[in-house]
Amino acid sequence: MWPFILTKTFSTSREAAVSQRHALDFLHDIPAFISLSPLLESYALEKGGNPCTYTIVDRLKVLGSFSTTTTLRATFTTCDDGLDVEVNAGAWTRLRTEYRVRPAVQGRELGVLVIEHVTIYVCLLLPPSRRANSFSNHRASSALCPLSTPR
Repeated sequence: MWPFILTKTFSTSREAAVSQRHALDFLHDIPAFISLSPLLESYALEKGGNPCTYTIVDRLKVLGSFSTTTTLRATFTTCDDGLDVEVNAGAWTRLRTEYRVRPAVQGRELGVLVIEHVTIYVCLLLPPSRRANSFSNHRASSALCPLSTPR
């Protein structure tokens, strides 16, 4: 099946006026991270397997007015400087996302750069699902923006 799989890679970054520790705590809170998705219907931690693997059910709109659900399997791996997410969406669709937190400006107490690097593997016959998944994947770096306003 490999000749029919397309690979798309892209990166985004966003500055936020929060501490590096705060940004990492935000990324490492897996249930809160999953809850950011506007498509989320439900999620559950898988039993008996990897302690960071979740089954996620998303509600998708089809043809504008109909909706259906799709079940994803996502494995989250926290690391010292961010989070790695591996999503198996079925139908030969996989997403591999790396979120990294870097200091934005040297010498400032607050200010980080959140870098999101996404690689999507999708069947040649299913490119619309690639766009829907990549659009909802930009949520983590966007969610840090409200946190960046002074209190």
